[in-house]
Amino acid sequence: MAHITVHGGHVLYVGAGGNIGSHAVALLARSRHVRHLTLVDPDTYTPRNLANQAITRGMVGRPKVTVLGEVARAINPTLSLTAHHCAVEELPLGMLRADLVLSGVDSRAARQHVNEVASRLGIPWVDAGVQADGLLARVERFEPGATTPCLECSWDDADYAALEQRYPCDGAPHTAPSGSPPALGALVASMQVLEGERLLRGDDGGLAPGEQVVLSSAHHRHFRTAHRRNPECRMGDHDRWDIAPLHLGPGESPAAVLLTIAHLMPCGLDFTWSVFGRHRVRSSTCASCGASRSRSAWCRRTRRAH
Repeated sequence: MAHITVHGGHVLYVGAGGNIGSHAVALLARSRHVRHLTLVDPDTYTPRNLANQAITRGMVGRPKVTVLGEVARAINPTLSLTAHHCAVEELPLGMLRADLVLSGVDSRAARQHVNEVASRLGIPWVDAGVQADGLLARVERFEPGATTPCLECSWDDADYAALEQRYPCDGAPHTAPSGSPPALGALVASMQVLEGERLLRGDDGGLAPGEQVVLSSAHHRHFRTAHRRNPECRMGDHDRWDIAPLHLGPGESPAAVLLTIAHLMPCGLDFTWSVFGRHRVRSSTCASCGASRSRSAWCRRTRRAH
């Protein structure tokens, strides 16, 4: 038997309470490669979820991460677990550190944010999705790096135009329902967890960075595709950020210190910060060129991403 090297075993699951995640959490709790599980989901279970998610009627009305955390701990009492009942966009990057990111989110916007989290923290990421037409199950792997592709490297104008479109399994109001059966969610959850376990044990036999596999369970066929690093990727650079705690002295204001740092930074460097439970600053004004900076803004002087 080959020697298996297990890394830290910390898995972050974003969108844990959906058609995919509700099945995946139980599988992760049973995995011998997972020691710590962090769950992120902003939603609460409703009666609609009984039709396509791995829950019982007594779980309705409760936060999804709370329910799934209890399920995971009931399966594996030694599992270390953290649950965040909020959108992933509300959490500072420093609270999302892990050895592996898995996601089963229901919108491009959420998937875009997970892409940035994984890229900036330098964490391997396995995304999963389903489509009712053809009973399609999709798993895609990303490996952060300057030369490896990220999610947005394959996006075109149509993807950005549909950024806010959601595809929840239960067809909530003002959304496009996926109509995906629970068996399809369980199928792709198994594919995703198996791919994640390969990464945790250092096995290179799975998908390559930027590669995805789509399984059509309706036609018993599968397709394996890949994309390359796009130099015109709208995310800009793929650099990993060095994130460290901010230590303040007596009487120092976090906002005042951070804004001072922002104005002292050279033009062309990114500056974003967040305080847990507070509104986050997502842009600032460059002290050198006067340009307003945001995630996709460009400095007029250097043409480098802010």
